[in-house]
Amino acid sequence: MREKRFFKAKLPTPILSTPNWHDVFGGETGCSLVLNEKGFLLSVETIALPGTKFEVIQQCSTHIYEIKTTDYRSSCKLFIDVRFAQEVSSNAPDRIPHLPRAHEILKKLEEFQGISYVWGGNYSKGIPEILSYYPPSKPIDDHIRNIWSFQGVDCSGLLYEATHGFTPRNTSELVKYGLEIPHRERSTEEIVANLRPLDLIVWKGHVIIVFSATSTIQSKEGKGVIFSRIEDSLKIAAEQAVPFYIRRWHPDCFQNAISL
Repeated sequence: MREKRFFKAKLPTPILSTPNWHDVFGGETGCSLVLNEKGFLLSVETIALPGTKFEVIQQCSTHIYEIKTTDYRSSCKLFIDVRFAQEVSSNAPDRIPHLPRAHEILKKLEEFQGISYVWGGNYSKGIPEILSYYPPSKPIDDHIRNIWSFQGVDCSGLLYEATHGFTPRNTSELVKYGLEIPHRERSTEEIVANLRPLDLIVWKGHVIIVFSATSTIQSKEGKGVIFSRIEDSLKIAAEQAVPFYIRRWHPDCFQNAISL
């Protein structure tokens, strides 16, 4: 039996759902990205934070390996470029996330205001190394450069980065994360009165974070990271074709909890 191989991210490491990275970054023209009709690079699953441990499933090409990791679970196959990582022994520890205090997370969220929305992004500074590993064949505009280098955050990536990778990465997990705060058959005023900073207004596809007694913060398609009135965010959530949930998850927010 072949001995298992392991790598650890030494840099923020993109995880893609395809082994064909040169097709994604450059394509036939050498300067194009495989974007959907909304302008999203859907082959990007997430950005693994430094210290994330990967177990190799198979080597696909010189630099591309199929991997699995306890940091990110997915129904699709996952691939990394090992130039972002370094090989380690099997007993190397997994990344152990540390949850910041609530006030620290809120301060970090506020600093993100104005950052671009980028699908799969959860490392807002971006990863300039990928422009060296997969250089465009000619100059590209700033918008494409941001997507190419993951400079920005998506909706759940905003929370993930602010919590240093402690919270679930996708909304499909966030809808079940923490404690559900009942809101059905309650008026908007009743709901707002019971919300606390860092509560999540979430449905499969999007998450909005309660920031204060009056405002929320989110990373929104086409607008980036913005603040909104809580009432407006609840209205948007209620208009979705799927149910939305309110989840309370941070330990600091359970102190002197209000009984609903």
